[in-house]
Amino acid sequence: MTDLHALLHDPKIEAVLDRAYREWKAQRRKLVRLLPLLPRLLLGRKLDWGDMISRTKDLYLPLDPEQGGLLYVTARAIGARRVVEYGTSFGVSTLYLAAAVRDNGGGIVIGTEIVPEKADVARANFAEAGVGDLVDLRVGDARETLRDCGGSVDLVLLDGFKDIELEVLQILQPQLRPGALVFTDNIFTFKADNADKRRYVADPRNGFRAVVLPLKDGMEAAVYTGAPATRA
Repeated sequence: MTDLHALLHDPKIEAVLDRAYREWKAQRRKLVRLLPLLPRLLLGRKLDWGDMISRTKDLYLPLDPEQGGLLYVTARAIGARRVVEYGTSFGVSTLYLAAAVRDNGGGIVIGTEIVPEKADVARANFAEAGVGDLVDLRVGDARETLRDCGGSVDLVLLDGFKDIELEVLQILQPQLRPGALVFTDNIFTFKADNADKRRYVADPRNGFRAVVLPLKDGMEAAVYTGAPATRA
């Protein structure tokens, strides 16, 4: 077990995470299928996300362990009980979030995944890790599955396809409690598709304050103030 996984103090979760990261390492040779996307990325152009779904439907594409550890300790620090994850994939990051919710005394992680086959694997991972009762995984378009999260949301992870990321955030925003945290992964990888969302969060009139963390290819952390700023 790695030290970062061991911070969860749960051998069952740690075992699933170790297996998942080994499987992801073995899958990396399949990333060659993404090479046709490289010219658009280098030219700063938006991607065809329907094509991206088909190219990545069997890939893990998880957060790094350092990012998962950050999510866990942050969720613990704010006492998160209701967490939302856009882009569950095979559920690696969900395990860190579920562990935090459990260790905070209970709650729910609401995940959403558009690929049913990935959702099936994720549910099996949750069951094996012993946190299935803490995860509500919804299959479908996040713009529909996340319209009602059942209460005030403490923390959000945005790690899905970037073309609808701003729409997802705006759907979630009325459900955020003041002080809620919003983490966004891969902010530099897909700059063109992520630009509108980053501009929205950067504008204090929209009620957020954000910083960029040097994790993976950029991870943004934003706090929701609960009210738009006024200008002097």
